[in-house]
Amino acid sequence: MWHKNRLLKGFFTGHRPLLWLTLLVSLASGLLTIAVPVAIGKYYDFLFGYRSFRAKLLDYLPFDLNDIRTFLVFFLLLVVLKTVFAFFEKYCTSVLGEKLVYQTRGLLFQYQMKIPVRDYEDKGTGRYLLRFSGDLNSIKKYMTQGIVRFASDMVLLLMATALLFYLDPRLGLFMLLGLLLPLAGILAIKKKLSAATRKYRNLKSQLLAFTNTRLRGMQSVRLFNKEMPELAKFSRRADRILDAGIHYQKITSLINALVPGMLYLLLAALFAFIYFSGLNQSTATGSNILVFIILVLTIMPVMRRLLRVNIVWELGNISFEKLMNVLNRAGATDKQLHPFVYKKGEILIKDASYGFRSQNDIFDKLNLHIPGHGLALVKGGTGSGKTTIVKLISKLYRPVSGRVYIDGQDLEKTDGRSLRRRITVVSAEVPLLGKTVFEAISYSRKKEKRRAAQALLDYLQNNNPALPALSLDSPIGDLGCNLSKGQRKLLAYARAMLTNKKIFLIDEPFEGFSKGAIPFWAGEIKKLAKHKTVLVFAAQPVRKWLQPAHTFKLPEIKPAGGGLSSGTKKQGAVVLEGAAIA
Repeated sequence: MWHKNRLLKGFFTGHRPLLWLTLLVSLASGLLTIAVPVAIGKYYDFLFGYRSFRAKLLDYLPFDLNDIRTFLVFFLLLVVLKTVFAFFEKYCTSVLGEKLVYQTRGLLFQYQMKIPVRDYEDKGTGRYLLRFSGDLNSIKKYMTQGIVRFASDMVLLLMATALLFYLDPRLGLFMLLGLLLPLAGILAIKKKLSAATRKYRNLKSQLLAFTNTRLRGMQSVRLFNKEMPELAKFSRRADRILDAGIHYQKITSLINALVPGMLYLLLAALFAFIYFSGLNQSTATGSNILVFIILVLTIMPVMRRLLRVNIVWELGNISFEKLMNVLNRAGATDKQLHPFVYKKGEILIKDASYGFRSQNDIFDKLNLHIPGHGLALVKGGTGSGKTTIVKLISKLYRPVSGRVYIDGQDLEKTDGRSLRRRITVVSAEVPLLGKTVFEAISYSRKKEKRRAAQALLDYLQNNNPALPALSLDSPIGDLGCNLSKGQRKLLAYARAMLTNKKIFLIDEPFEGFSKGAIPFWAGEIKKLAKHKTVLVFAAQPVRKWLQPAHTFKLPEIKPAGGGLSSGTKKQGAVVLEGAAIA
């Protein structure tokens, strides 16, 4: 079970040297920050000839600062060191943040590859893409500002507070009590900040998912003249984001305004306390008060960051929650399962039901038995469940009820990756990946693989002269968008053949090809069936070309109540034709 602390603990454990270096550099930078106002107080002593109580702080140095030349050299060195350590503090903190994002990005993509395909189909990819943008940036800030900077600021504030008490206990106590006022104000609006932040982020995530879906479906939008309805939907969502954003900005602006306002009010109260308490009348404490005020002014940015860090925490916690949901959703499917052991490719679907929104509206109690080693055909019209069966056999989907077996092994208890090492699919539902033809049909970049890919591509294209010729380096566009339907189908066959897997699932085997090319493809499928299990799914009549040993027909959808609207399908065993096994 993934949670925020587990992720951060693992990161800190793996980057312990860098973490300690960052904290030590931050500590040194904090000490130098405090040393600057102390040195300014020492200069005050030089101007007016005092030897204040505060000057004892500098007596621990290995050189005498009572000489003005030595002091000026010391002060210059102090400024240079402060600049250098400020750079390394910022650099080391930023590197920590970048490494956290790098590690989390890799982990996130790794686990997103394990999320059930159905999740992406139901929710779209937009919500998951947001994890790679806003959420990773938020956890980076959580690390750099909410943990590392917060820790260094707290150490600096503690050191400054100790020095304030050292200079004057009464003023130190006054400052400490005065900080409770802005802290109480921040805590009072924390709950409203959390609710506003969560609502704002969720609405933006929903809009990204909506936009991603509409852009990918732009052909449908244009063909059916749906620009105005989609713009109206977008505007309604954008209006909600605007309202939520204004409310969120109102709360964060209030925090950003109250924090410095309260701190400067505290400083004004400190001035009044010094004046009316008579502390300013003592020449012996004059430089101490000067150091005190300069130190307070120096640490005010630190106090502002500490009081505003709650915003960073809220954003980070929401992003961690979203990321953990992704990791745990994938982890739920990552159980210890048995590896698949191929025998002969016998497929059995037993009483399987599947549908959307918890309804068995694709099929109910489907039974299908495909003997291994040979060619079988599953016939069915559009919506009869052919593509769903392909995804059940390859374990991209899981049945709502019932079981799917291959070679007697229950796929519910079988590791999907090891199963898919034996199964390949030729389908328009499985897009081409890569920039070029070679990347689309071969995952390997080795020279010997390129030679094999070139030989197969030449062979397939020579027997499909009606299709425009492609080379291995031809660009295919995003998911093959630059190619014709026939070219995509030819490359899908090439990709499957190069894998040389034992079980072939082919959807609409001749779709996209000319009529003259059908005998060639029918012959290739028959060749494959001699040593493999080949299961063909088709809505068009292909039996006369393929002459399968077994044919199964999926029942047509029967509308509920005899009307035209679709109803829930109730299927028992499929109708068997030819020499099929019941």
